[in-house]
Amino acid sequence: MIKFDLSEIPVAPTQYRIAGAVLLGAGILLLILGLIFATFTVGRRAANNNRVKLSAEDCVQKIKALNLDANADNNMIRIHDGNLKRGMELLASSSQAAGLCPNWTLNDYCLGDGCAPPGLTMSLKFSEKK
Repeated sequence: MIKFDLSEIPVAPTQYRIAGAVLLGAGILLLILGLIFATFTVGRRAANNNRVKLSAEDCVQKIKALNLDANADNNMIRIHDGNLKRGMELLASSSQAAGLCPNWTLNDYCLGDGCAPPGLTMSLKFSEKK
């Protein structure tokens, strides 16, 4: 354990008070700045939450632009592609499909021969952003 002995350093009690007041003031200032930034962040998130909602039809249209077969029904988007020769392309496209649709979360995912049916099978489910 490291111990500091400051009794040898000639420091007046007023210097301790001044240093303490400066550190306390700096801490309060940083706390206020943190609260201000947090307030701005919450306001921005609330404003963007309404803006990023995407309908099922818009999401399906974006997914079809990735050369994937997609259809929507009841707050669910189902995506399928049976061409396993496009393995790495399917992996990349499915990752993009999940990221293209805000407010849609990955419900299930399967890629490979063991899926029923073989190939890429995934679904996205609508969920409100919190």
